[in-house]
Amino acid sequence: MKKNMVIFGFLCSMLGLILSLTTYSNYAFIPCILALLGGLFAYYTDRHLPYPKKSIQIIFIITIIALSLTTYRALLDLVN
Repeated sequence: MKKNMVIFGFLCSMLGLILSLTTYSNYAFIPCILALLGGLFAYYTDRHLPYPKKSIQIIFIITIIALSLTTYRALLDLVN
């Protein structure tokens, strides 16, 4: 189950990053929120195991970058 959530989180975070760089940046919030939920679910199902958690951290970093870009573009469009 953890592996499925990690793959789902990667796909959603990459989709959110791609959407945040295009003209459809308003729709990037949906995959970013799904990526955060998938990453949190993968983290909580794996937190007691001694395995490395780098993949989950990468999901969070990509999602935070995508959310930052999307928020910046939304605020920039609001001002202009």
